[in-house]
Amino acid sequence: MLLFGLLNVGQAQVELERLFPPAVTRGSTTTIKGDGKFPQWPLKIECDQADVVIECDEKAGEFKLTPSVTATGAAWIRLHDSQSASSLVPLLIETTAVLLETEPNETLTKAATIALPVTVVGKLEKNGDVDMWKVSLREGEQLVASVTAHTLLTSPMDSVLQLVDARGLVIAQAEDSVGLDPQLIHTAKRDGDFFLRMFSFPETPTGTIGFAGGANFIYAIRITTAAFLDHVQPSRSLSEIATQPQAFGWNLPNAVSLKVRPATPISPAMMYSPQATGWQWLPKMRPGRWSVGFNEQNVTPETAYEPPVLFYGHIRQAKEIDRVRLKVKAGVNYRVEIISRALGFGLDSVLRVLKSDSQTQIASNDDSGRGNFDAVVEFKTDKDEEIVIEVSDLADSGSLRHAYELIVSEAVPTAKLSVAADHFRIAIGKSLEIPISIERQSGYSQRLEINAKSLPAGITLEKIISEPKGDSSKSVKLKLTAAADAAAYHGPIEFTATPLDDQQKPLPEPLPEPLPEPQLSSLPINFALRLQIDLTNIWLSVAADKP
Repeated sequence: MLLFGLLNVGQAQVELERLFPPAVTRGSTTTIKGDGKFPQWPLKIECDQADVVIECDEKAGEFKLTPSVTATGAAWIRLHDSQSASSLVPLLIETTAVLLETEPNETLTKAATIALPVTVVGKLEKNGDVDMWKVSLREGEQLVASVTAHTLLTSPMDSVLQLVDARGLVIAQAEDSVGLDPQLIHTAKRDGDFFLRMFSFPETPTGTIGFAGGANFIYAIRITTAAFLDHVQPSRSLSEIATQPQAFGWNLPNAVSLKVRPATPISPAMMYSPQATGWQWLPKMRPGRWSVGFNEQNVTPETAYEPPVLFYGHIRQAKEIDRVRLKVKAGVNYRVEIISRALGFGLDSVLRVLKSDSQTQIASNDDSGRGNFDAVVEFKTDKDEEIVIEVSDLADSGSLRHAYELIVSEAVPTAKLSVAADHFRIAIGKSLEIPISIERQSGYSQRLEINAKSLPAGITLEKIISEPKGDSSKSVKLKLTAAADAAAYHGPIEFTATPLDDQQKPLPEPLPEPLPEPQLSSLPINFALRLQIDLTNIWLSVAADKP
């Protein structure tokens, strides 16, 4: 781990690796266990959800947790003592009953019968482990079984979910639906008893052929034949700016009531429905951009929009192509970006930019980098004209989960700064280096001064400059020093990134050509799959080393 590789401290650090069970039912009190290291007990507990009450139990590593009757989504929990703090760990707050899987359950005859809706939580404890449950379905009922494991819980598993009949024949199978997590959707063709079977391979393939397991192979599976909310998008009307969200999922009623749970210092706002299982984090708003929908047909829309614009859509059918017409200006560098895989959806996007009159291709792309299947293109034209943007799937597949955002804007240079951990510890009288990664986009060429907005008493930071070129353009190291008389501190700190002019002075405001504020994040993975913490909310522990 980055944190403990950087630090050479004289005593054990608080470590919280995971919570088990990883999900609880709202409105009820549950005893949960933390896996990790707890040099002192009891510990102080930080939780970003104010209506989730959590306290240390008498036994080290155990907690009593009570979410309110309205709590929903993921609560982020951090532990700390007088010396150090843990990483943030998620706990899922469910609207359904939560059932702990019990062993043995690896065969049809040993599978426990479950009543729906339910959230099953468990652990594939050892290599070769298989977990199974028995469900009764009626003809025409649509079963939804959605796994959370590798994505939010960071379990190192690439799991497979199967539905089998009483003879053991596989009726349906799902894998890699939300990142590496499976989501199985099946409509029963007859009344009967069926079996959900789950097993896993390691997230990183090894030379061993077989199912994987371990203490950290934890999961939660939401299982229902009732309403399931998968995601939301703004209303998809091309005639007006969209303001009302639309629900997408399975078994949803015609009118779905949607509610927003406000953002916390840790996580973005989320949207859920009291009528359905499931919820979705909401992307950060992009002020000044229209939100409109797509005409999801293989025709070019009559309306031409002027950037900047934000479109939402789905590639629903095999070989579907979604098109949008835009008016662009001569000599302006435009950036077109698809966001789908980063949000946990299934589209392996392909972007094509064509001249509207001649259909001549201006630019195309099918991924923005190694391992990133979201397409990005930048282009410019030599005259004012209309262009057409085409969105499709590389494998010509489509589904409800081939959802995406399409962002079209002027390619304004910007920078993204990130750090690989959400917390750090510095010993009194010593120094600490924090590596910062810098991604410069669209030719961003400003010097950046990276500093701290506020620091605890006795802590100083050597300001550092990221130059437009050279090694420092891509990464720098912030050096914090704790004086010998620095006071103990446990809490958030805030970093800043300020563009500088050629004389290394802060650029005046307003700028002749406004530059966007550099984006700061500590975990460069989208929050739909893994946590994203603002660099304005890094946790710092300042304490004396014990002999």
